[in-house]
Amino acid sequence: MVERDTGEAKPRRKHAKYLDTRSGRIRLALIGDNSAASIKAFVSANVKQGATLLTDGHKSFPGLKGYRHDPRVVGKMAGHIVLPWIHRAFSLMKRWSLRTYHGLRRKHVDTYLNEFVFRYNRRFYRHVSFETLLGLAADKEPASYWDLIKRDNPRKGAARSGATPLPTYRRT
Repeated sequence: MVERDTGEAKPRRKHAKYLDTRSGRIRLALIGDNSAASIKAFVSANVKQGATLLTDGHKSFPGLKGYRHDPRVVGKMAGHIVLPWIHRAFSLMKRWSLRTYHGLRRKHVDTYLNEFVFRYNRRFYRHVSFETLLGLAADKEPASYWDLIKRDNPRKGAARSGATPLPTYRRT
């Protein structure tokens, strides 16, 4: 979902036949399926009423009430010509995920999407991103991988099961 700050579309140049659909902020989430109910839940949670949805013309979008719908059916034309900014966002996401994580793991997809959205939406304001991350990190306790996936660490299973912990030694 790409959202622009301005509500009005402006032609790129004089006598242009297409609108300037520059990318603004994006929202991404993993949804269960392509059903109208799943798409409606995502759109109503992330898009203001009255906004224009620039979509690929999927049959689940026209049932949304309270939104203007501008379907752009791709057909035989290349997707990057019809929907250039969403194509660019997903191209960047694929390239970022392959370079950074060497692919995405299914059980962590929401975490990957959240990180990409954070980076994408702040791509022009890097100092603000750093300050936000610094503020979040200073306010929280360190989290391990096992805390993130909400499971017990198998290496620390003996300490949790009531066994006596190993002694710690201090240098003097």
